Amino acid sequence: MIMENAGQTNVLALGIAEVSPPAVYAGLANVIGIIGAFMTLSNTSSNVLFSPLHGSVVI
Repeated sequence: MIMENAGQTNVLALGIAEVSPPAVYAGLANVIGIIGAFMTLSNTSSNVLFSPLHGSVVI
């Protein structure tokens, strides 16, 4: 919530969309999910953590 309210999620999403074509983002999204699952030890928590980021990426 802190990242989303501060606008950091949108900045990250715009940066990812700027540097990666759609085919690369499909693989990168999986890597982001894996990292989130490793950090939180839960797939559900990873989805809650990174769903705003994935929703904000406009390719």
